[in-house]
Amino acid sequence: CKIKDIEEMTGKEKGHKIYWDGKCKDGYAYGIGRVLIRSPYKKIDAIVNMLEKGKMDDYCYINSNNTI
Repeated sequence: CKIKDIEEMTGKEKGHKIYWDGKCKDGYAYGIGRVLIRSPYKKIDAIVNMLEKGKMDDYCYINSNNTI
């Protein structure tokens, strides 16, 4: 699934792996689910509420470690 506005969590760095464990609708993340972001420099787990077309409505960090 595609996720819009993910730069809000990742910053402008490249090389992130982003995983979504929620539902998809028309190819975009939809509803409540978990976003996992992994890179050499970041590990972020968040519960996210996605609106239409993969746009984040709200999120809550479960774990955020920016200095792995």
